[in-house]
Amino acid sequence: MRDTFGRYMDPAIAKELMADPRAGSLGGEKRAVAIMMTDIRGFTPLCEELSPEKTIAVINRYLSVVIDVIQKHKGIIVDFLGDAVLVFFDNPEKDLGRSTGRALYCSLELRDKTNQFNHSALEQGLPELQTGIGLHAGEVVVGNIGSKTRAKYGIVGGPVNVTHRIQSQAQGGEIVASSNFLKALGFEVSLIRSFEAKLKGVEAAMTLHAIDKAPKENRQAV
Repeated sequence: MRDTFGRYMDPAIAKELMADPRAGSLGGEKRAVAIMMTDIRGFTPLCEELSPEKTIAVINRYLSVVIDVIQKHKGIIVDFLGDAVLVFFDNPEKDLGRSTGRALYCSLELRDKTNQFNHSALEQGLPELQTGIGLHAGEVVVGNIGSKTRAKYGIVGGPVNVTHRIQSQAQGGEIVASSNFLKALGFEVSLIRSFEAKLKGVEAAMTLHAIDKAPKENRQAV
């Protein structure tokens, strides 16, 4: 059970989950959460440019930065999908505003840390990593997914797929959020642009928003 909860989440959250007597059982419950997906742009050309050993070394070094930032903001890593990372944010109070706030400030710090990573990479003659981030909020099923022999704590549901599609709309270095996410956030953020997008698997076009920055004073509240 410790492996299920403790590897890719903040230790305090893992301890909280393990205190629940239902923690070890398979199953879940519906909850409104914030979802974040980050993905490296141009990953295939990067693999062709570098040796296999160097490719893995660069990606692992970058992912260690990503994991540290996610854990700092109390995100729960659901999966590594090649060079992409799927994360959700929840809290015991089931306060969606707090969850979206954590996801927002996590994504902003990830953008800053990626810029720092790229500065260091260029000094070493390595290529930059251009990352796109998608943010969404919605009701999913949260719980232990898998079998009695192999399970993970994660989320399933339509909003997960939508987050993946939103992330695909982000240009390198962009953080793109849905209107649902910004509404749940509860405070204003500075935007670079807003645009309509027809996402695969989503019937109606969605209005998406590329985020520039957020008020520093709201960071303490989440």
